Amino acid sequence: MIANYIEETPMEEFVGDEFVILSYMAQGKTMGDGKSMKLVTKLFDSLEHLKHPVVFNAIVSLILIISCELSGASDNYVMKMCGSHPSSRYIEETLIQLINKPNPDFLPSYLQFATEAFTLPETRENFFYINDVNVLLEALLRDIDNTKTKELRMQYLALIKIILEYPEYLKFKHKWTDAVIILSDMASNADLDKDTVEMCSEILKYMEAHCSCLLYTSPSPRD
Repeated sequence: MIANYIEETPMEEFVGDEFVILSYMAQGKTMGDGKSMKLVTKLFDSLEHLKHPVVFNAIVSLILIISCELSGASDNYVMKMCGSHPSSRYIEETLIQLINKPNPDFLPSYLQFATEAFTLPETRENFFYINDVNVLLEALLRDIDNTKTKELRMQYLALIKIILEYPEYLKFKHKWTDAVIILSDMASNADLDKDTVEMCSEILKYMEAHCSCLLYTSPSPRD
């Protein structure tokens, strides 16, 4: 079992066998019942030693997926480690990169992790750097039109809403006007589902209450 291999292999050999981890991730599998604190600790520790960028991203992706599998658990030790482990900075940086250039198979897990990291006490205050938050918002606004399903679109909107409410973000309101324009266009798009339109309208009401500037009004369709 891959989880046992990672847990029991000395770090030097683990790093030397990077191709094993990469090939496992290429199959799109997760740890199933093999998740453990020992496994997650080993994965976190390995980030200081891994050299190959593709393998590095694969390990971070695996950490994010394990966290999502633990979502709602009373003891999400991945999130706790993200709030305290020295390698958590690598998790944050790579998470932004993975969402910015996403693998469609894993994108829902990346979005879920980011959403939880903004809301859970372990990570809310000290996990994200504001510059990376700005980059994340840019990626979300850029790609939301390309979402193929309602579920993914709602994940994008939920994360956008959380960022727009983030206290550090509100100090500078990066891409605020862009967000208003994009969300206004979506709110007036008759082809989108009701839940998407309502979520966009809800976010716009929040933005109007937190900005003295006039909101963009989407032009009415021509007769």
